[in-house]
Amino acid sequence: MSCHFRLAVMSRLLLSVLLASAALAHALPASTTHLQIIVVSSQKEAEQVLEQLRHGEDFAALATKLSTDSTAAYGGDMGQVDPSTLRSEIRDAVQNLQPGQLSLILRLPSGFAILKVMAEGVMATTAPSSAIDNNRILPHTAAGTIRYQQPVGGKGEADLGFRSVPKPEGWSQDLEAMCRIRQQSLQTVIDVARENLDPSNPEGSASHRPLDRIQMHYALANLHAYKGEMEQAVEQWQEAYTIAQNEMPAAMPDLEEALGIAYLHKSEMDNDVYRHPGERCIFPPRSSVRYDKTEASEKAVEYLLKVLARRPDAVDAKWELNLAYMTFGKYPDGVPKQFLIAPSLFDSPEELPRFHDVASEARINLYSMSGGLIVDDFENNGLLDIVTSDFGQCASMHFFHNQLFGKYPRKCRRRGCEKAERDGLHSLQTDPGSRRYRYRPTRRFACCRQVPPPKPRL
Repeated sequence: MSCHFRLAVMSRLLLSVLLASAALAHALPASTTHLQIIVVSSQKEAEQVLEQLRHGEDFAALATKLSTDSTAAYGGDMGQVDPSTLRSEIRDAVQNLQPGQLSLILRLPSGFAILKVMAEGVMATTAPSSAIDNNRILPHTAAGTIRYQQPVGGKGEADLGFRSVPKPEGWSQDLEAMCRIRQQSLQTVIDVARENLDPSNPEGSASHRPLDRIQMHYALANLHAYKGEMEQAVEQWQEAYTIAQNEMPAAMPDLEEALGIAYLHKSEMDNDVYRHPGERCIFPPRSSVRYDKTEASEKAVEYLLKVLARRPDAVDAKWELNLAYMTFGKYPDGVPKQFLIAPSLFDSPEELPRFHDVASEARINLYSMSGGLIVDDFENNGLLDIVTSDFGQCASMHFFHNQLFGKYPRKCRRRGCEKAERDGLHSLQTDPGSRRYRYRPTRRFACCRQVPPPKPRL
């Protein structure tokens, strides 16, 4: 691996994960307001904080001590913000406030908030204004009204490495080369991240402030998750969580959500659900269905309960919690009543037969990333065959040939699909009219990829 490539990856990786390095690249508009915020988990706690503030307690000190918001480490300082870009609740709460005044308590998805308009030239923290990162206040912006789950898939980090690697001319026309570049760049990004976290590396993030280390551990966890290495991924998220517990409590909520999802994913992998799903992937599950290995599911429950303790109305976390209880046979009776998604919600007014997963029996047992699917009579013999594509850059297409009696042996070598298109998220039937050619039973299809194709493939 060339030194040039390692430096390129290092610079881009640091740029994408070290949030505190972002700077304001242009002058602030005249309509900006300097705000502070404190977010707590209950109305009662917010009332107590507001009373303390009205009696002269320092806003920044209380924010650092009590706030669950990502600005807590900065004394609640949101920086200079344009009120028009904020959530409507915050915008309405501060529009008539004068410098030094406090807002009333307002309800946000993240908790109960109190805001203060700061006087001109006053900073809540010793950090220079250029160190304020817009990502820190994202939950309070209008864009933040959309609820996103924590990213735990790693595709962004993996694509970062892929884009960073020097590529030879014509690389996009060589499917084997693209596969090698993906594998090489992914491992290099992991090596760079580990090197950056090495305490003996004076230029690494191990000696930096907590946010830097948390973000680097998070990025490394995502990379391992992308490779399907959930054991190593969870270890990195746990490292980040330990740092947050000891040095930056404001980061704990996001990491608790990530760990809840990651442990649920790990439990599926520990129990080989993706290769042998059977009844375990049919919803709602039968009462007799449970995983043999439940340790990871129990850890998922532990962290999801922490998420719901902070955000009791979080529907996504409730859903994940109920799924986790299902995996070790404690749904619905074992689910805390306040978070239970009742079985009656899944009742249907129509009597529907039970779905049976017969893919393995039919020999359509394919373990892959997301991809495309075409079902068609490719040989004009009255039988429906199956073609699949795979989003992975090292994964080929597959052709399953219908041989009657519910059997679909995989036939790639003869059809040439082992060396055909890769990296195909979508597959489209493009030549349905060819049925009229009785003696030329061809079928044409297009495969859509995430990188420029070498040429149209049929």
